[in-house]
Amino acid sequence: MYMYLDGPFGTPLFIQSLEESGAAAFELMNVRTALNVARVVSGYQFVDQAEHYGPRSVVQHFSSCEEKDIPMESPVRNLSKEVQNLILECLKEHKINPKKVFSKPLEFNDHLILKYSRHKVGLGAHRDLSKYINLIVSITLRGEAQFNIHDAPDTPSKVAWYANPGTAVMMRAPGFRWSEDRPYHSVTCVRKPRMALILKQKMR
Repeated sequence: MYMYLDGPFGTPLFIQSLEESGAAAFELMNVRTALNVARVVSGYQFVDQAEHYGPRSVVQHFSSCEEKDIPMESPVRNLSKEVQNLILECLKEHKINPKKVFSKPLEFNDHLILKYSRHKVGLGAHRDLSKYINLIVSITLRGEAQFNIHDAPDTPSKVAWYANPGTAVMMRAPGFRWSEDRPYHSVTCVRKPRMALILKQKMR
């Protein structure tokens, strides 16, 4: 099922979407801003990843730049803090206690930048590791692709969005609403080489 974006970020709709389907998508920033960030980070050190990963041999066609290779002065870190503050301000505005949403205070402390090549399957259906808690946010900085949510790794997508520059997809992670749920997700139909910034909170 294809879904339109859940609307401009700033409403508590993302809480409802995360509860119902495990994910929510929003236009987080304008295209120009997203492309400007992409231009800066494109010069970072990226490592090509194997085409299959893990015991289930998940398909992947991307290179990655991990937390340790992202400069401290990178705009990625400012953007991460801004997204974190947006979420918390949204909850505050609508009188939602963060302690009822997150098992631990929200703090994006791990960042990953992915560069996808044009391919039918950019990343097969998988779940992120359980050490990442509360929320995971995938922000498209450049290119186009389809972001999918699945009930299981071998089932068709139950929800899908077209992700363009500026689109953010939020996914629940262990600790969201005090649950251990984490959705299977995939990236397909990469029509143009795609760059995405992933914000995560690693359990400490």
